[in-house]
Amino acid sequence: MLDQAEVMAKNNDVRVTIIHCDSCETIGKCFHLHLHPKRICRLCNFHKQYLLKKLSKNIQLISLSDLAKDMRKEDRPSFQYNTLEELKNLNYKNIDIGYASFSTYLSFAVRNLNPLIDEPFKKFIDQYLDRCCGLADIFEYALEKYAPDHVCFFNARLIDSKPLLDICLHKKISFTSLENRLVIGNQPRITFFHNTTPFDIENYNCFVKKQWDSSSLSEEERIKTASVFYTNRRNSVAAGDKVYTKNQQSGLLPDNLDTNKHNIVIFNSSEDEFASVGKAYGAKRLFPSQLDGLQTIFELFKDNADIYFYLRIHPNLANIHYLFHHILYDFDKRFPNVTVIPPDSLVSTYSLIDAANKVIVFGSTTGAEAVFWGKPAILLDNSAYQYLDICYIPRNIDEIKELILNYNLPVKNKLGALQFAYDLLNTESGEFEFFKTTKREYHFFKRPVRIQYFEIKGSKFAKYRTTISQFFCKLIYELTPKMEIPDKEDEKAYQKYRFI
Repeated sequence: MLDQAEVMAKNNDVRVTIIHCDSCETIGKCFHLHLHPKRICRLCNFHKQYLLKKLSKNIQLISLSDLAKDMRKEDRPSFQYNTLEELKNLNYKNIDIGYASFSTYLSFAVRNLNPLIDEPFKKFIDQYLDRCCGLADIFEYALEKYAPDHVCFFNARLIDSKPLLDICLHKKISFTSLENRLVIGNQPRITFFHNTTPFDIENYNCFVKKQWDSSSLSEEERIKTASVFYTNRRNSVAAGDKVYTKNQQSGLLPDNLDTNKHNIVIFNSSEDEFASVGKAYGAKRLFPSQLDGLQTIFELFKDNADIYFYLRIHPNLANIHYLFHHILYDFDKRFPNVTVIPPDSLVSTYSLIDAANKVIVFGSTTGAEAVFWGKPAILLDNSAYQYLDICYIPRNIDEIKELILNYNLPVKNKLGALQFAYDLLNTESGEFEFFKTTKREYHFFKRPVRIQYFEIKGSKFAKYRTTISQFFCKLIYELTPKMEIPDKEDEKAYQKYRFI
């Protein structure tokens, strides 16, 4: 955000105003509410004020507390909800505050996909809802007062930015949503989404195709760049994301794999991560959950001895103790032609793809990877690449049966897989000009400490100053007592999947 503000400020025809948070007491605690609020707020402001002072003097800085003083006070509403769906559907001034609050809970509190909606949970979530409403009032006031021609914000998914997105959409105000990403070599890049967000899948896929078509590189160079993404992931080398396969053993397959059968490998995803993205990812789903999808498929083919399913649980679920993960292990107890492979198994994901007759995915990148490596893939949930014609996307259960029973199912569009990967690693645009942020991992008493520091154009010492500042922030963060987070599950939500 700071880099983009500085870029725009260099244009003499543009007046830039930054609205920034300066206190948790203005409108309630931010998404770090499970921490000691005042201590964390002071640390955050100390770090932020240093960076704000590095901006050009012609950039106007306005704090939330200044805006709150000027505006007419409104009584914030209280909300009634007794189920998760009722929470998700809560709305305030055309803003999806319920989904934003639940998304923030999943991302920054606990990865509990089906929480029990009891009084402790409501007390916790109500603080998010209150913050969301407060920001909605302030942003609405600020947009009326300053009447900007264009608005910029980061991510637009959580409680601190979702109100601004929804107000802009409702009032038809031009905006840009910014996202950080890493490309080869952990180089940071900015991606710009004009009047849309990265969570609008159809628009994102149009963006991906445009990036490919408008590239200054030759087709051969684009294919080479995209291929690096897939070969790096196969070889457990970072490709803009965490490496999940470094502990797997290349060539290792399940002991019971029978090449005489029609072997289908299913890769589930971290469903809580997709749920935290928001309504755009939850719309038009064929199944209400991955558990529903898996159970339906296994029931359909439980008496078919020619077909065998291998369910590879996503490595990111390895330390998740909630039922949406643990119930997966019941499937190979219930169905004779199913083997469940745990997330920490040494079995190789890529050896599984190579051995499979076809692959089924629930939105993970593995679907695009399977197609790149020459295997047909069936997509059963929303995905960042679903409009690139990479996978087969059945519209109903009959079409799922037809695809699974087609033993000669051809591979679909490899071009789409290349376009998708090229966008993820594209280094032609989005480079930081003034404020470059980099994440590094250090080890302190054998413990990994991830630090985000800034390199600022014209400042020799910013890198070291922000590294030290962030280190002390991390240290105090670790020493800060955390408030108890309500994490009880609604076990009734899983009753129909249990093995008895």
